[in-house]
Amino acid sequence: MFSFRCYSKHMENKAENMIDLNAKKNASRMGIALILFMFIGEIFVPALMRSICDAAGWEIPDTPAAKLLLGTLPMYLVAIPLTWLFIRKMPRRIPNHRSPAPLWFLILLPITLFIMVTGGIIGNGLVEILQDIFPLTIKNISVDAVNKAPLWLQLTIAVLIGPFFEELLYRKLLMDRLMVYSSRNAILLSAICFGLFHGSLHQIFYTVGMGIILAGLYQNTGNLLFPWALHALANFIAGILPGLVKGAWANTYYTAYILICCLGLVLLVMHRNMLKPNDEPQDLPRDLTTPAMYSNPGMIAYYSVCVLFTILYIVG
Repeated sequence: MFSFRCYSKHMENKAENMIDLNAKKNASRMGIALILFMFIGEIFVPALMRSICDAAGWEIPDTPAAKLLLGTLPMYLVAIPLTWLFIRKMPRRIPNHRSPAPLWFLILLPITLFIMVTGGIIGNGLVEILQDIFPLTIKNISVDAVNKAPLWLQLTIAVLIGPFFEELLYRKLLMDRLMVYSSRNAILLSAICFGLFHGSLHQIFYTVGMGIILAGLYQNTGNLLFPWALHALANFIAGILPGLVKGAWANTYYTAYILICCLGLVLLVMHRNMLKPNDEPQDLPRDLTTPAMYSNPGMIAYYSVCVLFTILYIVG
């Protein structure tokens, strides 16, 4: 009997070690994939394009539109397909496809806008504190690049293409592979990686909060269309629409925006339990998967690279 118990304990420990090892290995691979995505999309391909243009004698226009296209299209059209090739053989679990009630989607929009405003206030406040302490001018580079571009390009990048590819990477590709181990940790890690990717102290807080909403929506619907639509609509209302309204319409917009955000706060309090990331029955034990998924070499390297990029944006 004693030997049987010892053997059972041994097999249990072996199974736990295997879970920990597999979760750590695959989450680490995902972290490395995200690093490759950033280096390919933000450094390698833009540099290659500049080199080709220089060799051919072509001059890249020094315009906001050209800068925005050069800063985004390589990530979306080149880096994401190569990232998919790097992770495509990883095990994955696709959420069940369920259509949310239209009312539920309408509930999430005010909550998302409230989170964006609140997170933006926190981020801007942190930036102001840092600028008072240090001789720095911390710019919101990505937002500034979008705002300076023509309206058609703002709508294309910030409302249509950008949200789609970001949801594809940080929800579909990332979460499908991490939900094999833990749905809750897949949601939180997706949001953290999504927030860090933006490389901006102005945006870090609201993008993480927004990422939790979008990741939870993907987990509960199994359909990328819904988080893409919510992401695009929130970007349009909060980012594009303020530049379109003028005069008296501007006062109407900001009054309506404040009221919607207040409604979002009320809805967030009312539905806070439903919005919490939850485990699913097929998830592996949280005490084994949580440390393995967050503190593996690949993810730690990704955190470090994102912090480095953020510092370079600040000082550069």
